[in-house]
Amino acid sequence: MAKARIRTGNTMLEQRDRDRIRETYGITEEQCLISDRHESIIKAAAQVFPEITHCYCVYHLLSNLKATFKKNASKLDKPFFAAARAYTERKFEYHMSELDSLDIRVRPYLQQVGYHKWSRYHCKNNRYSTMTSNIAESLNAANLAARELPITSLMESLRALIQQWTYTNRKKAQKTTTFLTPTAEKKLVNNFVDSLTENVKPINETMFEVVELIRSWVINLKEKTCSCNRFQLDELPCAHALAVIKEMNLNVYNYCSGYYTTRTWLETYSGSTYPVHNHTTWDVPQNIKDIIVLPPN
Repeated sequence: MAKARIRTGNTMLEQRDRDRIRETYGITEEQCLISDRHESIIKAAAQVFPEITHCYCVYHLLSNLKATFKKNASKLDKPFFAAARAYTERKFEYHMSELDSLDIRVRPYLQQVGYHKWSRYHCKNNRYSTMTSNIAESLNAANLAARELPITSLMESLRALIQQWTYTNRKKAQKTTTFLTPTAEKKLVNNFVDSLTENVKPINETMFEVVELIRSWVINLKEKTCSCNRFQLDELPCAHALAVIKEMNLNVYNYCSGYYTTRTWLETYSGSTYPVHNHTTWDVPQNIKDIIVLPPN
């Protein structure tokens, strides 16, 4: 079978490499890829994962905004991040109008980038609270020194790092006694505190109106939605949903995504990463020994 090649900027991926990347990461529902808008990543993502929503890191996008529009650049942070994290169109437009007042050129620029690429509200898939590429940046920082090593030493350094992380996170999960992870539990508690001042008015068996002063929201417990959009986007009961759940004396954990549970956290790190041992002890098949590894084109 001929090896099809895919040129992506300065990167060339073979068909088999693309297939291996897809097999390793897999394709799941609501999957998102978040990058810093580098041209090579955009092209590679389109070739390897054409069905996945590709979003942009809001921190890198803000840096581009400041570099492009220097007028009031120091004041762009707060309204831009607020617009990016907005749960509703009304909130989004409110913060976009703040950006308009700072520099009228910002909105057309962001429209050209595509709202769905950086705005949580407009995103085609659910990116939850992952608005930046900090996870990748943290990994880069962790292996900064190792990247200067020969390839075999680099791989061993990464293997040892994953071994350590897997064990440490598994022990943390094992020691956790709450149904949800500590981060999710804390957010749920904060939402519960906010729900204490709200009044619940039933509409029918599954729909409720929650009123606070002059504002109100509609919650559908069956669909797990709220008109504030937080319930469905966070997949964790918002303050309005919690007011209803408390009023109806229901189990709040039945309305939380399984991804937030301590059980899922534990399952994530259930595997173990084992030492490779010195290469002199390896039993390498002859067909592997016969492979000639050439440098990239």
